Amino acid sequence: MANPITKQAFKFRVQFSCSGSVCDYNALIKDLTLTAEEQELMQGFYTLHQTIRDAVYQAQATTQLTNQTFVRLNTQSTSTECSKSLIGYLTDTSVKAELNKEMADRITAHVADRSWRDYITSAAISQTSSEMNLSVTPGITTKVDRTHEQNPLYHVISVGDPWQNRLSFEVDYGGNIDVRGIKSIHLKFYLDRAGSIIGGHELSTLTGDGGVYNYMDPNDMPSPCIMEFISKGSHITVVENGSSGGGSSPGSGNGGTGGIEGMCPKTTKATVCSTTKEGVSCTVTTYHFLAPCSE
Repeated sequence: MANPITKQAFKFRVQFSCSGSVCDYNALIKDLTLTAEEQELMQGFYTLHQTIRDAVYQAQATTQLTNQTFVRLNTQSTSTECSKSLIGYLTDTSVKAELNKEMADRITAHVADRSWRDYITSAAISQTSSEMNLSVTPGITTKVDRTHEQNPLYHVISVGDPWQNRLSFEVDYGGNIDVRGIKSIHLKFYLDRAGSIIGGHELSTLTGDGGVYNYMDPNDMPSPCIMEFISKGSHITVVENGSSGGGSSPGSGNGGTGGIEGMCPKTTKATVCSTTKEGVSCTVTTYHFLAPCSE
């Protein structure tokens, strides 16, 4: 057990008394002293943690993404507004990978020690392990698992007004570290939906599991970017397409247009998946809204 903030490490021997397949869970715990090699391993871990921590904090000062970035990332968007939105991170794996790399590059650029910086990359989206291998020599290796870390690092990126368009990520790292030589370090980013906002909507609500959004009021329609997200794409399942029956009220299911010619009620479900430390988490959210009857 190690604390990279206070730079303290503890080593224990835990023994159980067993008879056959039955064990007495009143364990005998004994404090042990770290060897010189183990202390060197821990010093390497402390250095790495402080290096990554400092770089994340410094990179936070430059969180605005440029329009050029989004012209490159959101090539599939049909809305001008959505071409400058972060919403593509939710629905397009290529945008997700590119944005992860963008964040990793920004953080890596603030790593002061080049001997560390040269070995840092962004991890593949599927990688979720917080485990890291530390070694002094081929024969002296240990594993550090930070699954239960209590002070995670966060990085926030935004476009325009951060209170309207931002994504918050927990930053993790792992890899193989030879404290005397070659290193391989991967930065990983886990989307924090509660701290993220898209088009003025908190992401944990907009994509809440089992949640229902009602956009049937023609005087309170969402932005074109949100409309595109809830109506189109491989993440969308169309539940109901209303017809223009005319005369019924919004939400009636018979083309309730509320007096708007050519508009029909529509119901969709969005399945949105994001990576967490525990794996991939998916939510299904239902949306009721008005859309052109021709769609």
